[in-house]
Amino acid sequence: MFKKTDLICEVLEKDENAEEILTQFGFHCIYCPAAQMESLEEASYVHGVDVNEVVKALNASLKSTTKPSKTGNKTAKTCSTKTAKTSNAKAAKTTAKTTKTTAKTTAKTTATSKSSKATKTTKK
Repeated sequence: MFKKTDLICEVLEKDENAEEILTQFGFHCIYCPAAQMESLEEASYVHGVDVNEVVKALNASLKSTTKPSKTGNKTAKTCSTKTAKTSNAKAAKTTAKTTKTTAKTTAKTTATSKSSKATKTTKK
């Protein structure tokens, strides 16, 4: 069973559907390194969501799909390693998308700037 004090990284390890559920509640940055060490309660507060509803949804998913993990302290140890790899992979994809978008915007701005200069020169 999940509790509001559970860390995001622990929740992601315990339930394969947790990512989808958290995203539905507006937690789109769950793989961010800072979010990994945030509790469900802290994340809910930041996103303006009722933590009890989040916990209720996660527990419903856990009951219907998987058995709770009984790894104890092992979860805390693997949590940071496992999620760090996922975080790095997702961060790399996000960076690549941002770089492409920035390049397109820069190209459009440059083309617009050159076009404006050409128009001004023609009018003189």
